Amino acid sequence: MNITLTCPTFFLLNTKSHEITVDAVLSCSPLSHFYNTSLVLSFVSPNQCISSDSRLIFTHKYLRCLFNREIAVVNTETDVIERLAQILQEEANRSIKNNGLFKIGLSGGSLVTMLPKSLKNLTTEWEKWRFFFCDERIVPFDSNDSTFGAYKKTLIGPFPIEESQFVTITPGLSAEENGRYYIQKMSVYFPPDTLPKFDVLLLGMGPDGHTCSLFPDHKLLKETSVWVAPITDSPKPPPSRITFTFPVLNHARYCIFPIIGASKAAMVKNVLEDEKYPAGRVKTVQPGKTVWILDEAAASDYKKS
Repeated sequence: MNITLTCPTFFLLNTKSHEITVDAVLSCSPLSHFYNTSLVLSFVSPNQCISSDSRLIFTHKYLRCLFNREIAVVNTETDVIERLAQILQEEANRSIKNNGLFKIGLSGGSLVTMLPKSLKNLTTEWEKWRFFFCDERIVPFDSNDSTFGAYKKTLIGPFPIEESQFVTITPGLSAEENGRYYIQKMSVYFPPDTLPKFDVLLLGMGPDGHTCSLFPDHKLLKETSVWVAPITDSPKPPPSRITFTFPVLNHARYCIFPIIGASKAAMVKNVLEDEKYPAGRVKTVQPGKTVWILDEAAASDYKKS
């Protein structure tokens, strides 16, 4: 299906039957002008749908766009960790060879313990890794709520990684100040006039389907004008945080959701089948890929559908 658009931009789409409704803008220059387009397009025919999860190809004078999602179901948590390790090894090798650095975004929760298990057998130039945070709570680093504080314990020491390799918040600043300052810190590693392209973003999924600090029905789900947004009313404490926005997530080379356990099964099914949940809106555009790595327990409800 060929569609002529008025500007070179990527669109995140919400597909229903034979209609495509623009839901959010992934990248545009300027970023902020095209969210409320109310643009509705029709399929030429039903077979224009690329696959069962409604991935579509757009052609435009300046771009070709394909939403790229992989769902990998493996047997056990150990297999999830091994698959994650494989991707990290390949991407670190590729990025360091091509760009001199490997830029990875971290999330909290179970990933704090899962990531070190995935890294332990890697062969890599550790000094060329740079660690960012997909979201972070505005708390002191010694707080149990600090994502950096948690990773500091599990990565610095067990691996030849220095604290200077982490791009962190400044605890004494407000959420708004931290959002602006974090963008400035990111601009050291990414051109300031285009969306940052992370090599890998490691993402989690909350019991309500949130990812990063992007919560259901929150106004930040519609944020397209900044890389990093402040949030002061998080429904999950602590309330003050910063978070990457969907344009950044969906521009990454890899977004990876490593999910384990039967307690996640119902929400995994919901998220993979309904984009009303924030985690379900993470759909990287070609050549990026969103990868869900699920153990059998986490995938159990999805496999039944």
